[in-house]
Amino acid sequence: MVEGVITFVILLILILISIPIAFSMIVAGILAFLFFADIPLSVVIQSIFYNLKPYAYSAVLYFVFAGTVMARGALAHKLLDIADAFVGFFPGGIAIAAVVGCGLFGTISGSDLATMTAIGGIVVPALIARGWPRPFAAGLLGASALLGMIIPPSIPGLIYGLFVGVSVGAIFLSGILPGIVIILLFSTYLYFKSKKMWPEQKMQKPDIWKMVISLKNGISINSSFLTILRQ
Repeated sequence: MVEGVITFVILLILILISIPIAFSMIVAGILAFLFFADIPLSVVIQSIFYNLKPYAYSAVLYFVFAGTVMARGALAHKLLDIADAFVGFFPGGIAIAAVVGCGLFGTISGSDLATMTAIGGIVVPALIARGWPRPFAAGLLGASALLGMIIPPSIPGLIYGLFVGVSVGAIFLSGILPGIVIILLFSTYLYFKSKKMWPEQKMQKPDIWKMVISLKNGISINSSFLTILRQ
């Protein structure tokens, strides 16, 4: 009990002096093993190496690479165009499109940080320009970006499945329904929030041709991106 409290205090101190959380946890864990555990540190290092050895973990690197490429390329714009074409005609359409765009981006990147980087840089200025408060726009994207690690494929889900030895496919499937529910709940809230802020705002007529064009552009650039990855 005392050992756990001391380790937690060390971790807290490291975080408060601005050391990144990941490195703080590593340092606190190493110090705990050095001073409180009877297990040699070399055994711990060997165990960590053995657990990270499976080739399947290399998929994480490809997810990170894909998310970085998409965040710096044009795919995020295309996904937002698709989202805007299908939900942009609702009151608060730009905000709803941001949520849907995060969900679409998450189906490819598997990372909440990549989703935040790619979608946030485009949508936050657009939301502010449409009259949404800056704190609300930042909070909306911060919450919506979490869809990137809920909707499959998910980097945390992949790591958890490999680490505990459960089916990665089952974990991926378990994220589909929660992701859809979150998108629907966020979109419903934004619809009524928009109606409250701008009562005169009316629902526009859906543009079918815009939907078709956005889907065509999105599919074409996504196919090109996957071709590059295969090469």
